[in-house]
Amino acid sequence: MEMSFFTMGSAVAAGGLFGGLSGLYLGLKETTNLKGNVRYSQLINFVTKRGSVSAQSFGAIALMYSLYDTLFYQVREADDEFNRVASATLTGVTYCLPHGLKRMAKGGVVGLLLASGYFGFTHFDSLKSKFSSGSTSTY
Repeated sequence: MEMSFFTMGSAVAAGGLFGGLSGLYLGLKETTNLKGNVRYSQLINFVTKRGSVSAQSFGAIALMYSLYDTLFYQVREADDEFNRVASATLTGVTYCLPHGLKRMAKGGVVGLLLASGYFGFTHFDSLKSKFSSGSTSTY
């Protein structure tokens, strides 16, 4: 729970940076025919619009993820990787909720794959030793 605010703040900042850079790239590409202050103004518009949209989206995703993670922790009274994978899956489903069942399923799969990939990447050594032949060690 105490990491939720750090996670959400970091997500908003990362979203703003990602969107701002994306807006700058797109603005530079789209405004090649403009000169002077008009181009400068258009570039600022691209950066701020893209940055704010991305920051809000990343922040909303982080908020949903943190809420689900806290909910699973409160219900299960366990803080393990199942909570994180389930939270990411439900976040993907919830984020795509307004777009129909097919999109919700895709969002859930994306959340599941991202969380599983992150878990596999961060716990590669323990997973490797767990599944190596003849090993009886536990996670």
